[in-house]
Amino acid sequence: MKILFVEDEAAAMLGVTTLLNARGHQIDEVGTADEAIERMRKTAYDLLIFDVMLRQLSKELIDVSVRQLGKELLVRLRNGTLGSLATNNNVPVVMITAVADSDVIDVLIASKNTLVLYKPIDPEDVLFEIESFISRGQKRNA
Repeated sequence: MKILFVEDEAAAMLGVTTLLNARGHQIDEVGTADEAIERMRKTAYDLLIFDVMLRQLSKELIDVSVRQLGKELLVRLRNGTLGSLATNNNVPVVMITAVADSDVIDVLIASKNTLVLYKPIDPEDVLFEIESFISRGQKRNA
């Protein structure tokens, strides 16, 4: 499976990417919303993993605060307003958050084909949740 992991804290990615790689998944890691958009324009991913809050402001999403970048990336992916992408706008998305803002959480939970996980994360728990999430999606599409 081809996975894009968008997280601005490299240490937070390490355990999860190590486990996913060990399971045979191919992981592309980026730290900003702009890098994520660029990668999605060029590559068709099977799964996206986004941190809700990214520290670097985005040139593409200039009107969005850092606390909302991951959420807005998801919203614009789903509604097709990121421009031409190689990645399908209905691709499964795992959102990882430490944000307790109910407006953000409500949007994430309401988004179709989206799993929300809360920090702090345990890499093995994340792997289990991702594999369960993907398995459920494959059963629905069969």
